[in-house]
Amino acid sequence: VCQTGDPIRVLHVDDEPDFAATAAELLEREDDRLDVRTATGPTEGLSRLDSGEFDCVVSDYEMSECDGIGFLRAVRERDPDLPFVLFTGRGSEAVASDAVSAGVTDYLQKGAGTSQDTVLANRISNAVAAHRSAAAAEQRRDRLEQILKTVPSCVVQLDADGRFTFANRRAEEVLGLEESALTERRFDDPGWEIRDLDGEPIPTERLPFRRVRDAGEALYGVRHTIRWPDGTEKVLEVNGAPLSDEDGSVRGVVFSLTDVTERRRNGY
Repeated sequence: VCQTGDPIRVLHVDDEPDFAATAAELLEREDDRLDVRTATGPTEGLSRLDSGEFDCVVSDYEMSECDGIGFLRAVRERDPDLPFVLFTGRGSEAVASDAVSAGVTDYLQKGAGTSQDTVLANRISNAVAAHRSAAAAEQRRDRLEQILKTVPSCVVQLDADGRFTFANRRAEEVLGLEESALTERRFDDPGWEIRDLDGEPIPTERLPFRRVRDAGEALYGVRHTIRWPDGTEKVLEVNGAPLSDEDGSVRGVVFSLTDVTERRRNGY
């Protein structure tokens, strides 16, 4: 759910003004974080979205100007991610399917009783919380990438399946591939020949990526050789750490790779 006290700005669109006003009042009474504004149709709704900031849209389905799916599509052209709850008195699998295809966040059929207000308020709160959490996570990832781009050592990031998703410029010198080519590869790409310091092939499950991802723990100072596609061989020192979601599951791994070939030759 959203953090306690965080306001949630809601636009409720319904071409029955009395219903919209009553619903807004009941929602604000149900959850004092909700600040609900109303619009009497899609045109007014889009105008309000263009002139103000909202955290969620709640819309009726059957409206004279156009139906809720058409309004949803117009909203998605402006903002692909804005939480949108279709609150309709008409329930059918076809409507629900069309809503999902158009990018609806949630779908709720109108019903009698105060419990329906509670359900709608909770749906709004949960949708906004998920949206804010995803936006915050994206901002953290963007900040991390900006920081990693300036690090003088080779830094790469892989997703949970072992695909490279980020590489800074130093990676080209250490791994022998341009950044654009690197992000098309996996950690176990056959184009690289990875061996231990005794010259023995390292099993896939013992490669640094798998060790960090599978254990969910960082590793430091692991050395192995890597042979580039052109035959160049280097000794790398690898430090890695998992990137975890809020639930603790590993969503990726970040590595710092240092070329220690010369140090190795000198006995270090």
